[in-house]
Amino acid sequence: MTAIELRTEIIGLVRETKDVDLLTWLRNMLRDNARHGTMDAEMLEMAVRSEEAIKRGEVYTHDEALAYLKHERRRRETK
Repeated sequence: MTAIELRTEIIGLVRETKDVDLLTWLRNMLRDNARHGTMDAEMLEMAVRSEEAIKRGEVYTHDEALAYLKHERRRRETK
């Protein structure tokens, strides 16, 4: 079955359906699916940018981050 055939069948079923709960569920599912597709693309882009930043050395290692946080805590406590 092609996408067009499937859409046509689904549209026909939706037109015949009187169950408001089912239609609401279907609408929410389709909206959530669209949002997840956008979120997936954004998360993938963030992961790629993070990997590039790591390769360029722009990211602290775990130990460097801890040392920085300890230093900042001590600096703020002495003010």
